[in-house]
Amino acid sequence: MSDRDLQILARDAAQFVDSFRHVFDFDWHYTKRCLCDDIMIPENRTFLQPGLDNLGELNAEQANWTARAGLLDAYRDLSETLTRLGVHPDQLDPP
Repeated sequence: MSDRDLQILARDAAQFVDSFRHVFDFDWHYTKRCLCDDIMIPENRTFLQPGLDNLGELNAEQANWTARAGLLDAYRDLSETLTRLGVHPDQLDPP
């Protein structure tokens, strides 16, 4: 892995951890309420696959949960980087 790849991986990992902390620590009370709301995560969807376009039209409640949008973006960036580097969890051999 090149130094540039390591820098990108470190950047994406740091952004993910920071975003995760915002959603599941700093904003925990709001997150907990939103997790129970079918408007925020429609039925048959998941936190990571909410079926909502972050750039599309969101209702006021959805638009207020900006930390989640940042976390989903950071997750996608990190996942893409890991896949590009061939170290994505789905591509690793079992221990």
